[in-house]
Amino acid sequence: MLGIVAIAPELIKMLGPEMYWTAKWVVPPVALGLFCQFLYSLYVNIEFYYKKTKMIASMTIVSAVLNIILNFVFIQLFGYLAAAYTTLTSYIFLFAAHYIIADKLMGKDIYSKKFVFATIISVSVMTFILMLFYSHFFVRIFIALFGIMCVGIIEKNDIIWIFGSIIKKEKNVRT
Repeated sequence: MLGIVAIAPELIKMLGPEMYWTAKWVVPPVALGLFCQFLYSLYVNIEFYYKKTKMIASMTIVSAVLNIILNFVFIQLFGYLAAAYTTLTSYIFLFAAHYIIADKLMGKDIYSKKFVFATIISVSVMTFILMLFYSHFFVRIFIALFGIMCVGIIEKNDIIWIFGSIIKKEKNVRT
């Protein structure tokens, strides 16, 4: 996601004429919204497990209505860019709602709260830092690579475990 945000200005320049180049400012909030959508899916699966599908539907409807209301108000004030931020807001709401519901259903952490919220904060901060450097391509690339490297260092044991499992499976297939 950070890689896409990092190269969004160049992608938009390649894909459309100059009149669309300001759309580069839409990519970061939409990307963060999709990140929140991914995170909410972790918690909504707990609701599926407990057969609380009415709660899933209810929160989805509330989120959609929230998005429509925010769009109605803010697009008139700020233009099409507001739609990206209202979508982000509705996905944040959806994540928070399902997080709270799953937390009450489980009564304990399935996913580390510290890790989830540290990830949300760090990805958000990195996204907005990348936006600040939209006029400096190489700085953005360095920042994105630095972020990926930090994740690699923090998660190195899991990465080693995943690749170790893959290598073991390949050796078993060959023999």
